[in-house]
Amino acid sequence: MKHDKASSTAFTVVQGILKVANDPELGHLVAPDHVEACERILRGSAEGRRRLAQLDSPVFVKLTSLVERLLLPGFTAHYVLRKRFIEDEVRAALTRGARQVIILGAGFDALALRLATGHPDVTFIEIDHPATSEVKRAALGETPPNLHLLAQDLAARPLREVLTESPAFSAERPTVFVCEGVMMYLGEATVEELFSSIRSLTGPGTGFVFTAVAPLGSPEDNTSTILRAYLKVKSEPITWTLRPGDMQAFVERQTYSMDRIANDALLAKAYHGQPLNRRLHEGEYLVSTTARGGAS
Repeated sequence: MKHDKASSTAFTVVQGILKVANDPELGHLVAPDHVEACERILRGSAEGRRRLAQLDSPVFVKLTSLVERLLLPGFTAHYVLRKRFIEDEVRAALTRGARQVIILGAGFDALALRLATGHPDVTFIEIDHPATSEVKRAALGETPPNLHLLAQDLAARPLREVLTESPAFSAERPTVFVCEGVMMYLGEATVEELFSSIRSLTGPGTGFVFTAVAPLGSPEDNTSTILRAYLKVKSEPITWTLRPGDMQAFVERQTYSMDRIANDALLAKAYHGQPLNRRLHEGEYLVSTTARGGAS
């Protein structure tokens, strides 16, 4: 990502969600308010408006579908499936009494925006690099008073510092953290520090929902080596990977309990009710955990 420009990936994810919204087979997985929020975010910038216009081009849609099949099969559908999983986990946490939702590396994610109005007693905090956060802030304009967008680079400032300095944050509120599509770019020591920081900030019982990536070439991965090379050229190399079968032991070493783990095959069955007529993504999977007691 260029530090003076909003994340290209953030635009791509939102564009992919809107593409799936028009898919006859999977469109039902994207709620109308999710479509509205995504369009609102894209309309707020020149690049976003360009991405919206591209979706009206049959040539563009067919071309991107072809590129996806070659480089990362099923990934556009994966955007939607992983967001449904995360939304379900956050809503479940709210039902259990969570009163603070913190999204790390939020990009142009619309979940906090969509939930904030309906949950005025819950604090929603998004943290992302200023170049991306400011574009989103400008696009959204007025937001609910319980939604806070923190323009902070977590690669430069520790999470503990960013949150403890924010008036919006409370260590006393039952909290769930979300980290989607980020941890694969971190080193293992940084990932472990993130678990430690979250637990020390809000204590046992805190939820942590995140995505992880299986190693390239493992049985759980179907991504192209071309894509991995492309990400490296873009200075977004994947540095932390872990096979799903090893995740529970890793999580328990961080003094967390693993509550749920899912891949696209499981989510497609759960949300669609029957096999999808397409190849699904294999590689990135989703994990929901809860912090236990213990040393930080």
